[in-house]
Amino acid sequence: MTTRVVLAAACAAGLSASASFGAIIRYDASQGSLPTDQGFTYTGSMAGPLDTSGITLAHGPTTASDISAWEKQFPSGTMNFATSTWSATMNVRLTGSDFGTYSGTRRAGYHIFISDDAGRWIIAELGSSTIGLRNDAIGTGDPSVSAAMNAAFRTVTVEAGPTGAKLFLDGTLQATLPLGTGQTVRNHMLWGDGSNTTRVTLAEVREVTLVPAPGVGGLAAGTLALALRRRRR
Repeated sequence: MTTRVVLAAACAAGLSASASFGAIIRYDASQGSLPTDQGFTYTGSMAGPLDTSGITLAHGPTTASDISAWEKQFPSGTMNFATSTWSATMNVRLTGSDFGTYSGTRRAGYHIFISDDAGRWIIAELGSSTIGLRNDAIGTGDPSVSAAMNAAFRTVTVEAGPTGAKLFLDGTLQATLPLGTGQTVRNHMLWGDGSNTTRVTLAEVREVTLVPAPGVGGLAAGTLALALRRRRR
């Protein structure tokens, strides 16, 4: 096997393993059960139609005036983004998911939110054709990138740590942003339609995880270094 093939295979294996290796919370739709059966708590004013008969959680439609999401509250001291990196990852396909400015604030139809013990926080906002990071209540000046989220399942990772927040799509870095501060909901994870100003027609979710360091970028670099060392022997 050539060095190029070894490195490509090792990197791909490392990135896929990062989604569930060492996870402290995980939702696996292939088990055929709801997130509430796998450690998450439902939050919101409407659940929207839900279907777990396949290998995905089919969620929606939701409305612009309601919230429909799942959350997990962790014990005090669980997460500290100043000293360690945490990665929240979702494998998802989104149809009709909003992304834009509504009443002066930027919001999307689907979200991944994480916060630590000191109130540092970050949100990944996910639309059908755009994704971005937000670290404040307004978000209009925060980074976003074009991304086709409706054609196929994509793996979105939001990483929070000492250097700030990073947004990855299928293992490739898309955006960075400093962490937000002053969050009162701490040691927390939330995913789903978390805004009452946006909606999603259909979210198909296969897996959601929260994983401590090394995160996507660090794991990929470590895997490549290991492959190089083995090749030299």
